[in-house]
Amino acid sequence: MGRGTALVEQDYLRRKLLWEKDTPGALNISLIDAVARHVLDAGYDAVVEGILHEPRYGDMLRALVAHHAGSTVVAYLDVSFEETVRRHAGRPQATEFTPEQMATWWAPDDRLGLDGEVVIGPRSTASQTADLLVTALDDTCSAYASPQTTGREP
Repeated sequence: MGRGTALVEQDYLRRKLLWEKDTPGALNISLIDAVARHVLDAGYDAVVEGILHEPRYGDMLRALVAHHAGSTVVAYLDVSFEETVRRHAGRPQATEFTPEQMATWWAPDDRLGLDGEVVIGPRSTASQTADLLVTALDDTCSAYASPQTTGREP
């Protein structure tokens, strides 16, 4: 999405900045919330991404969505564990953790349960997923737009 969009990466904030394990009540949860609120309040778009298990991150994410006065899209990548491992093998971080470690993190159907939550299926390519999310955001923006506006600016 380019300039004006902040990528709030759970892995970066938790694993790189704080060197923290993913545990309930850990500092990264409030840091993700603070960073996302800060950039949103400054007028940026924000993409909050990561393995954000609902039991740990759900309350924070639902509060973040409720706080944000603008358009919001919540998306869930619904793929099997086997597909998760296959996709991970092609990432630069592939050697940082094993499928056995990943099995301890993976949770099926870990949605937030918010109205309009976009579910991305296993057959969606990266390009199709990006298009799906941009379309969902444009649709959400249109709901917030006044009759004189067209939603997102180019």
